[in-house]
Amino acid sequence: MRFTPTPIIVEDDDGFEKNDLFELKEFGERLTSLVSNIEEPLVIALDGPWGCGKSTFAAQWAGDLRKNNIPVIRFDAFESDHQEDAFIALSSEIAALAKQKIPGEPEVITSFIDKAKGAGRVLLPFAIKASIRAATLGAVSIDDEALSEGVKAFVNGTGGDFGNLSESLIQERLDKVEADKDALAEFKIVLSELAQSLASPVEGEEADNESEDGKAEAEDEHITPPLVFIIDELDRCRPTFALSILERIKHLFSVDGVCFVLVTHIPQLEAVVNGAYGAKVDAGRYLEKFFQLKVALPEPHEQHRNWRLK
Repeated sequence: MRFTPTPIIVEDDDGFEKNDLFELKEFGERLTSLVSNIEEPLVIALDGPWGCGKSTFAAQWAGDLRKNNIPVIRFDAFESDHQEDAFIALSSEIAALAKQKIPGEPEVITSFIDKAKGAGRVLLPFAIKASIRAATLGAVSIDDEALSEGVKAFVNGTGGDFGNLSESLIQERLDKVEADKDALAEFKIVLSELAQSLASPVEGEEADNESEDGKAEAEDEHITPPLVFIIDELDRCRPTFALSILERIKHLFSVDGVCFVLVTHIPQLEAVVNGAYGAKVDAGRYLEKFFQLKVALPEPHEQHRNWRLK
C-alpha cells in the first residue's frame, strides 16, 4: 500500500514535454521570456506553499532553459545547508558549471576562482582562524598574508603581548578596509564577465521599421541571456543558512548577467526572519530588500489538488 503518489522523476535535460502533470509549461515559458530579457541584476521569489509542486516545476523549467541554451544552475539549499557560509557553496556551483560549459578552463574561469578566494578571505572572520589554531592544539598553522607577523606570532603561540596585539589588530583592520572592498568589488566584476562567457547569444528580432535614410536598423543584434541560478528549498534549509544565502546574493552575487530565482514559501521564510531577529520585526518588509519581483506558482487544476509533491 502506498500513501503517497509515485514521484515524478525529472532528468536534467527534461523540459515540460515529458510529463507536464500540472500543465505549467505556459507559465514556464513566460518566466523564460522574462529572465531572457533582463538588462540588470534580478532576484525573483517564486512563491508557493509546501507540497504544491515547486521543486518539480523548478526541475522541469531548468531543463527547458537548457534546451533554450540559457545557462542554468539548480541548487538545493536543503541538501547544502551543512555548509557554514553560502558564499563558498554558491561560488563552487558557478565554477563547476563554467568548467563544464567552457572547455579548457580559460582565463575567465581561473580569474573567477582566484577572485572568489580573495573574497572568501575577506568574509572569513579572524575568530574562525584563531579557533582553528586552538581547536587543533597548534597542528594547523595560520598562514594568511593579510595578518601581520605580530598577530601570526600571537595566534601561533610564539610570542606577542595582548595589549600590543589589540592595537596591532585594530590598526591592521583599519588598513585593510579598502583592500577588502576592492577584493569584493573585483569578485563581482569577474562574476559578471564569467556570466557573459557562459551565455549563448540568442538572435534577436530584426527591426521592422526603416530609419529616415531608408536603412533598416535593429536596436540590438542579439540578446544575451543571463546565468539563471535557481535556489530551491530555501524555506526548508537551516535558518541561518537561508539568511546567509539571501545576504550573499544581495551583497556579492547581484551583478549584470546573473538572475536568481528563489523557490520558496514566503510565509515560512518570514518565520525564519522572525526567528532570527524577533517577532516584532516586519519580516515581509525585510525580505523585500532581497528580491525585486515576487511571482506566485499557479495553483494546480482541480483534478490535481490532492497530489502533494516535493
